[in-house]
Amino acid sequence: MSDYPQQHEMLLDKTYPTGAEEWYCPTCQRRFIMQWLPAYKRIILNGGDEYAAHSGGKGGLKMGAVQIHPIEESAPPTEEDLPLDFNRFRKPDGNLGLLSIAMAALIRPRVIGGLWKMRSNAQFCAHQLACFVTQVLSTARKLETV
Repeated sequence: MSDYPQQHEMLLDKTYPTGAEEWYCPTCQRRFIMQWLPAYKRIILNGGDEYAAHSGGKGGLKMGAVQIHPIEESAPPTEEDLPLDFNRFRKPDGNLGLLSIAMAALIRPRVIGGLWKMRSNAQFCAHQLACFVTQVLSTARKLETV
């Protein structure tokens, strides 16, 4: 059994004069009507496989399911990715030894630039993830009222 849900593609079946759109999934027969304006509203006509990750699009734009993978599934980081092998600076309790890391950075000055770059990348990633979670929560809040 896979840890990831099945991927199904939603297709736009028809657009009503009001602007509401009827979407369906040919794989599981999920079907709903989506009203975007003046207020977002979704009416489920047939639930289909509610555990599947549904995606779709129109007008040349396709939206897929967002995938977030743990680091263990990707290739191990290289020295280009990380300026230091941080595992070398773990203390017996598992925490990182900040003093040891700072000393290593002073011994190898190029590490300082790598740490600044890593800081910038981490801030960017945290911001992107926060925006994504905000969108999820906003969508969930809207769906609660449907």
